[in-house]
Amino acid sequence: LTERAAGHDVRVIAQVGRPGTRATARLARRAIELGADAVAAYVPWFYPAGEADVRTHFLGLLEAAGEVPAFLYNIPRRTVNDLSAELAGELAAAGFKGMKDSTGSFERHEAYLDATRERDFELYVGSESLVLRAYREGAAGAITGVAGARPDLFVRLREALEAGEDAA
Repeated sequence: LTERAAGHDVRVIAQVGRPGTRATARLARRAIELGADAVAAYVPWFYPAGEADVRTHFLGLLEAAGEVPAFLYNIPRRTVNDLSAELAGELAAAGFKGMKDSTGSFERHEAYLDATRERDFELYVGSESLVLRAYREGAAGAITGVAGARPDLFVRLREALEAGEDAA
């Protein structure tokens, strides 16, 4: 994993989410063995899961990750399950280091920001249409399809915001 990132200022965050917790934890440990800098997992998917199930799933990932940073990923349109802002805040307090929010809802993104603001926690937006608003409200960045294909656009956007160049 990290051989491909060698010489570049990047961090490898391995997506290890599987429908079940044991498989997710097993894949997280393997990714860490291979040199991942961090691991991330979806909200449990395919099978319906309540809040207690989601909590147990993510705490299992956190335990498997050990000292390696672990990230949450919520994309309810694809997983059939959802992660509430309250539970995201609880999981941030338990030790998660960040999250990708692909809910497509700015109101939810704001709720995630509010729930995690006092933590060492990186919140990323996953919807292009919300990037500018999310940056302005304190998101750590964007992880989107377009950002993966054209990161230069997002770098320029972030630089313009940091420089106070709203017109740009």
